[in-house]
Amino acid sequence: MGERGEGPAGTAAVFRGVTQLALDAKDAIERRDPQRVFALCQPDVVFHWPPALPYGGVSPGSAWADTWVPL
Repeated sequence: MGERGEGPAGTAAVFRGVTQLALDAKDAIERRDPQRVFALCQPDVVFHWPPALPYGGVSPGSAWADTWVPL
């Protein structure tokens, strides 16, 4: 049990994996490393930004680098 995400041990393993993925993505964003960001995402990733932001709305993942790398 737990090998396929079943039961408490499997659930904990899934949460550890998701947590590590989020930390890896945050680290890649902070380092302005678009290659790493996209390596962690699905190829068809879409970002949903709050409308109040200058770049607000829905944009394909490829637009991420246009916004964040120059900063």
